[in-house]
Amino acid sequence: MINLITTMQIIICAVLMLAAFLCTLAFTPVTCMISRKLGAVDKPDGGRKKHARPTPRLGGLAMMVGFFVAIGAALLFAGVDARSPQILTMICGTAAICLIGIIDDIFNLPAIFKFICQILIATATAFFGGSITFTTLFGSTIILGNMSIPITVVWIVLMINAMNLLDGLDGLACSVAGIGTFVTAIIAALMGYYDAAVIAAILCGAAIGFFPLNSHPAKVFMGDTGSMMLGYVVSCLSIFWLMKGVTYLSILVPSLIFAFPLIDMISVIFERTAQGKSIFKADRLHMHYKLLDLGLSYSATVTVIDIATVIFGGCAVLMLFNPPIALIIAAVVAFFMILIKHAGKFIKPKKNKGEPKEEEDSYKGDENKNVFVDDKGNVIER
Repeated sequence: MINLITTMQIIICAVLMLAAFLCTLAFTPVTCMISRKLGAVDKPDGGRKKHARPTPRLGGLAMMVGFFVAIGAALLFAGVDARSPQILTMICGTAAICLIGIIDDIFNLPAIFKFICQILIATATAFFGGSITFTTLFGSTIILGNMSIPITVVWIVLMINAMNLLDGLDGLACSVAGIGTFVTAIIAALMGYYDAAVIAAILCGAAIGFFPLNSHPAKVFMGDTGSMMLGYVVSCLSIFWLMKGVTYLSILVPSLIFAFPLIDMISVIFERTAQGKSIFKADRLHMHYKLLDLGLSYSATVTVIDIATVIFGGCAVLMLFNPPIALIIAAVVAFFMILIKHAGKFIKPKKNKGEPKEEEDSYKGDENKNVFVDDKGNVIER
């Protein structure tokens, strides 16, 4: 089960992670300027969107640049198999999902159109890169047969939307993604999957590199470009490598790594359905909003969720050594997650520390106008 990659390969992963980090960090201010010129800014509404002023939302471009620059270096100099169908499919799929995200961040595509595009990209990924042909349950191999493609498509779409829906609070999606992909890199290294370890390390570097300007108060948002890219690459890592190499409950390893966004998304879908709402309709049912309603500050909310992600990630690593203990710990954390989320129904929402006050309501503009933000943060409409 344990087949650790070499020390030199670990060093290469660390170097490529640093490269992705620096490229993303350096290019993020450039994406702010691009967003302002294109009018791709997110305007506060006093409800879910409580940021102080219109904020650039094409930050995901920086993550995309950091990711592809480091991937290019990995293919050219780090011994990553450039002819691998899985890697080539992942690169093409990432480019496609980022293109959809860029268009959406600029023009606000209908949710159903994005959903259809996600299904098409996921289907192409399953056909050309490989699907989840088998998994393991308590040491027994289960062949999925004709259900292989549909299950793969569902998994990819689930991960894309789990990360997309998590991007509702400053610094949250990139910190959870950074922790999750770091854990993924560790597990891939332990299992001897060098290519997967490299890709996970690079994605981790891109996510962490975006964090400084995305942390509260955010100067830029990753938008759908960044969040959908994160979800898509993570799903590819799990399908092409992680789900096929663990001898005990293999599907639970990637599920545990990103348990928080998955549990949050699934519970929100059930709640919206029970209330007769569209599952695509944005609201404040997500866990991070519930924590804010309990009175936690923005930073404290992100910290709590990051701690939960670290615990779930630790459980995923522990699955390689002691699955029963890992499952017990994960179940306890998941139980408290659900308990805290539903406790919010009985507690009156409180004002959050660090939440914008006067400045939050100071922006009054025509929704049909193009909004720009100059280098000094002034709002310009035309």
